[in-house]
Amino acid sequence: MDTFKASTHRHSSLRESATKIFWLLAGLCVSAGLILINQRFLKITTIICQSDNSPCPEAIQNLAENYQGRSLLLLRQRQLAREIIATGLADQAKISAKLPGQLVITLTPPTTNFYLKSVFGIPPPSLSFEDTTVSGQVIAPSVELARFVAASNGKTFRLLESGVLDQSEHETTTYLIASEIPKSDYLLTAFSWLKAIAGAKLAPETIYLLPRMLVVKVTDQPDYLFSFASDPSPTLLALQRLLMAVTISELSVIDFRYSNPILK
Repeated sequence: MDTFKASTHRHSSLRESATKIFWLLAGLCVSAGLILINQRFLKITTIICQSDNSPCPEAIQNLAENYQGRSLLLLRQRQLAREIIATGLADQAKISAKLPGQLVITLTPPTTNFYLKSVFGIPPPSLSFEDTTVSGQVIAPSVELARFVAASNGKTFRLLESGVLDQSEHETTTYLIASEIPKSDYLLTAFSWLKAIAGAKLAPETIYLLPRMLVVKVTDQPDYLFSFASDPSPTLLALQRLLMAVTISELSVIDFRYSNPILK
């Protein structure tokens, strides 16, 4: 009788041990399977970032790359979107995931921005109109500047309201000419001028941004010259009043860099 009880107890212990081993092995198999699935399907290996049919700004690309190698299951989409918008390089950010391992970011660029073709590292050309006093001999600055930029290689940037330059491939007829990359204060002022020009509906053919002034070329009009130190809105208002008061058919330049405009 005692022998039967002992045998039954041993069988019960063996079953319990076998059950524990089974569940342990099952757990290990499930864990291994989850790790395999995560590595093959859920681990972020590819980041696709687009903004207005162009690659995302470099700063956002660098931000997104911090998520490389993380699991899509642990991705906090709202937090990433907030981080992107905080850069000022996008108004909205849509974050989504695709298997296997793709993090997809679609940006809505800032509502107001301007595109510039930059010519850096070369001193701006001297303009002959500065030394000309006879109206009939004046060469419009836009003519000389057009020759200058045609002979120079440049890159295109998007100028944001925050004074940030973001490289782009967008076509533009606005040129930024400087011997070095401008500082933020200059870019903020340039943005204010471009915004004011757009609001004044001058419909410029070409705009040239120089270190201390900008040259605005409008079809069948003289070149308009403005100082960066001037307030854009009242200066453009004064230009519009002047255009209504004078005949401009023989003029090459209207220079608003001084308290009294100079006509040549």
